[in-house]
Amino acid sequence: MPHPRPTTRPPARSAPPRTVLLLGAAALTAAVPVTVSAAPAHAAVTSTSAAAQAPATVFLPPGARALRPGEQCPRFALCLWRDYGRSGPGYALRTLPLLRPRLYRLSDLPMASPLGNARNNVSSWLNNSCSPVRLHDRDAGHWTRTLRPGQALEEPYAFNDTVDEVRILLPTTRHC
Repeated sequence: MPHPRPTTRPPARSAPPRTVLLLGAAALTAAVPVTVSAAPAHAAVTSTSAAAQAPATVFLPPGARALRPGEQCPRFALCLWRDYGRSGPGYALRTLPLLRPRLYRLSDLPMASPLGNARNNVSSWLNNSCSPVRLHDRDAGHWTRTLRPGQALEEPYAFNDTVDEVRILLPTTRHC
């Protein structure tokens, strides 16, 4: 006896899931792997739980490093903190070896703020180096202040959260 013909078609084979990087506004802080499949639209994009919980890898400019909470400013560095009293997130910017003035853009330093970086978001400074440092407010279009070697600064209210970049000048003393 012949086999009866099936009345329904077998389900179509779906393409295997692929891992891609989700790009958009979050791409500035992290690229989150997601799984994309050719399955029904309601299951098209799902976040990978382990990847979503993993800390983002942040690349800092050469000579910059994040300070741990309560860590002192290292020697031969310009240190900056988001909050008054040298607290909150902070960075140490290396000042030596220095063969020519070095420019650091604070927009390259990630920090919890409306802009997501240290630009216009620093309240406390310590120049623990042998080099003078110039603080620049690009919005005002001029160098606002100079920090001498060893000088600390708690931003005055009128200039708080205004610095966009810093320029580390050549050392003023040979024996530092």
